Amino acid sequence: MTSDPSRTAPASPTGSAAVPPASEPATAATLVAGPSTAATQVATSGPAEAATVVTHGIDALPPGAPKEIGGVRLRRVLGKGAMGEVYLGRHATMDVDVAVKLMTTAAGDGERFLQEVRTAAKISHPNVVQVLNAGTQDGHLFLVMELVTGGDVAQLVRRDGRVPWRRAVDLMTQAAEGLGAAHRAGIVHRDVKPANFLLTGPLAGEGRLKVADLGLAKHQHATDVELTQAGVVMGTPAYMAPEQAVDSRRAGPPADIYALGVSLFHLLSGRLPYEAPSTT
Repeated sequence: MTSDPSRTAPASPTGSAAVPPASEPATAATLVAGPSTAATQVATSGPAEAATVVTHGIDALPPGAPKEIGGVRLRRVLGKGAMGEVYLGRHATMDVDVAVKLMTTAAGDGERFLQEVRTAAKISHPNVVQVLNAGTQDGHLFLVMELVTGGDVAQLVRRDGRVPWRRAVDLMTQAAEGLGAAHRAGIVHRDVKPANFLLTGPLAGEGRLKVADLGLAKHQHATDVELTQAGVVMGTPAYMAPEQAVDSRRAGPPADIYALGVSLFHLLSGRLPYEAPSTT
């Protein structure tokens, strides 16, 4: 179900709400892999797509994919989004499994991909997925990220329906801390929703929440505004603040806070606050 926030939802706050301060380091990205190779959860997004994709692990790499990039040996495809494919890889030096995102030729938006990398590199916080490396090699743009293995909060809601209020508040507090780190770095996420809140432990456990998928993120500085066209809507309508639904360039930290509030409502009630048969 989707909603029409420009018709039915109240405007988001005019100023950024107080966000608990950050204390420890980590960084930003887009992946969560399930513990088994049979079904892997991958949170990927691009300009027109920001949804959790479920794929089966692939033992062989697809034609044209590099066997090694950025010091990482690629093992199999985990998922594909509008901006590129995500692979499971093994970092040769660190000897750990990592996630690698490769920009697709069809996407053709190298500057946007590099903005995502720069965005991720600005953030250091335990509630944001960590970026390990990025760059260009043999014509491929790549982003190396930590692997987060516990699923996402959207899966938790689908499984349990209403989330107990103490758990819901704890999760959204952690999300607020991660978003606060992004806002302090001058970054607006623009696609805040449960599917972009990844968990480090099993869904039934008490794993840490990490904010993922800054692929739609926007720097709050005017020098970056040309990367988002006027009138183009970026984000997920059901969680979107009215001003963002009109023009994504108008989305500031209050739009993220608005979407965080919608996410909390979803966890507590098991449904979205505004529902409509279409987004128009």
